[in-house]
Amino acid sequence: MKQYLKSFTILSFSIFFITFTACDNEPIDSGIINQSNNSNNTGGGDNSSFVGDWETISFETQTTTNMTFMGETSISNNEIVGVDMDYIVSFTESAFVTSGNYSMHLITLFNGVEMQNVTETYSDVSGSGTYTTNGNTLTTDGAFFEFDFEGVDTSEYSEGQSIQFTFSNGGQTLKMVQFEEVTINQSGAETTTIINSVTIMNRL
Repeated sequence: MKQYLKSFTILSFSIFFITFTACDNEPIDSGIINQSNNSNNTGGGDNSSFVGDWETISFETQTTTNMTFMGETSISNNEIVGVDMDYIVSFTESAFVTSGNYSMHLITLFNGVEMQNVTETYSDVSGSGTYTTNGNTLTTDGAFFEFDFEGVDTSEYSEGQSIQFTFSNGGQTLKMVQFEEVTINQSGAETTTIINSVTIMNRL
C-alpha cells in the first residue's frame, strides 16, 4: 500500500504539472477585451497586445484525479497557489522569456485525507518559449512556470498548452484560464484528471 501511494503521488504530480496554472482572488476590471473579436490576433498574426513586460500577480490551480488501479478507485485533490511572486514574463510578437522568483504552496488530499501541505521556493528561475494566438486562444511551446517536485522532472509536461485569455483594465491586465480533462494509462493504472487554472499578469 505504501508503494502504491508513492506511485500515485508521483503520477498525480506528473499530471498536475501539465499546466502552468494560476488564479486571481482579486476582481478583474469588467472592461474585458475579448480577443476572439480581433481578426488580426491569429496564429502568426498581430500579437501586439502581448508585447512587453508583464508582472505575474497570482496563480492557482485545482485538480481532481480519479485513479483506477487493480480494480480500486481513488481520488486525489490538489491545490497549488503561488506566493511571494517576483516573476516577469516578457513577450515579443512570437516568443516569451521568463525570469524571477516565486514560491508555491501545495495541498494534496488523497481520498479526503491530507497527504501534502508544503511550500517550495524557486529562485533565479528563467525560461523561454514561443506562442501563437487564434481568437482568444493562446497556444504555447514552452512553459511560463517550470519546476521539479521531489526529483520529478516536469518539463516534458509543459509543452503545447492551449489557454483562453482576455485583456482588461485598458489592456493592462492579462487573464489566462485553462480547463482541461486528461486521461492517462500508465503501469496498469488509468487516471482521469480535471484541471482548472487561472493566471493573472499586469503590464509593467
